[in-house]
Amino acid sequence: MKLREIIMLYLGILVVGFSQEQRVYGGKPVTQGEFPFMASLQRKQKDIEEPYQHNCGASLIGNNWAITAGHCVLNTQYEYALKYNITALDATSNVITWQVNRIVLHPNFSQSNGTSVYDIALLELNTISNGYSNQIIRFPWKDESINLSLGERLTSMGWGKTEHATGSNILLKVLLPMMDNTAAQTIFNQTTERWSILPSMLVAGGIENEDTCAGDSGGPLIKTYKDDYYLVGIVSKGISCGTKGMPGVYTRASYFSDWIEKQTGVRAYFENTYNISITGDSKIDAEATYYLPNKNNKNKIIWEVSDNLKIQEQDDEKITVLAKKVGEGFIYAYDETERQELKRPVEIIRTAISPQNINIKRSGCSK
Repeated sequence: MKLREIIMLYLGILVVGFSQEQRVYGGKPVTQGEFPFMASLQRKQKDIEEPYQHNCGASLIGNNWAITAGHCVLNTQYEYALKYNITALDATSNVITWQVNRIVLHPNFSQSNGTSVYDIALLELNTISNGYSNQIIRFPWKDESINLSLGERLTSMGWGKTEHATGSNILLKVLLPMMDNTAAQTIFNQTTERWSILPSMLVAGGIENEDTCAGDSGGPLIKTYKDDYYLVGIVSKGISCGTKGMPGVYTRASYFSDWIEKQTGVRAYFENTYNISITGDSKIDAEATYYLPNKNNKNKIIWEVSDNLKIQEQDDEKITVLAKKVGEGFIYAYDETERQELKRPVEIIRTAISPQNINIKRSGCSK
């Protein structure tokens, strides 16, 4: 190639790279307020007077908590902040900025062979964002809670690299089909990286020119369910952008729901398949049996009773108790899968178990 052709090609790349028509691999511009939980995670060198720069995406999940990818916040020489209520990175009107006070990186996060595992981090903000409760995104306790299924189109968004080899100033969104992890593993086995696709990961994409890319990391992968948005994934990694048959890898939000709850106090979303109730007599005359009448699943039930009762027999639908002492008591049932619990108060009017004769051994000196 002649020098003149090389120069013209280079200039052509520059012109295209700064085009106002840039799109993120088949994405479309997001309108203001469309995804109110979305934020730009920005950073700057500590103790240096310089503007913050976009680094990754993040999602607001609580009054003072956001979530992003772990690999976005590894560098300790930076200060981090969230730029919120924007679609354009250079916006100045009505922009909200929260400093990141604390970063909680998952303890099992690791990087090797160009990939991140347990790629998730929580961001504690410096100000409690009261008044923004309707602008947070919920995350499912399990995928079944929101009927997440293979093949359905999920939405991701970000300010990352476009097909024109430059980041976008405008927030862009793209629809990506969810892929089976086993099928994805077959695809990645044929690459030089040979990444392991773990249960903690979710895979989506594989459609030509429709993808997330560099700079979109940490942003959300969401599903619309019952007219609300739910965080199902976090942009984590990919081998190429917008390549047909090559999906992207996302951190599976539901896999970490218990950890997120423990760290932040923000409860995951779960949808009950039944409302737990305990039927039976309010008074126990020596012995009584109690049932879960509307239980329509095979979930394991944990039973507990007060000290003045003894469990004689139990299964996942009923419990039989014997009375040890007259007075107030309770029957407690807990469905760990559906995260439901109920304590049923009862009154014991007659005992079934006689007090055991106890021999008291005298200690000390005797006469």
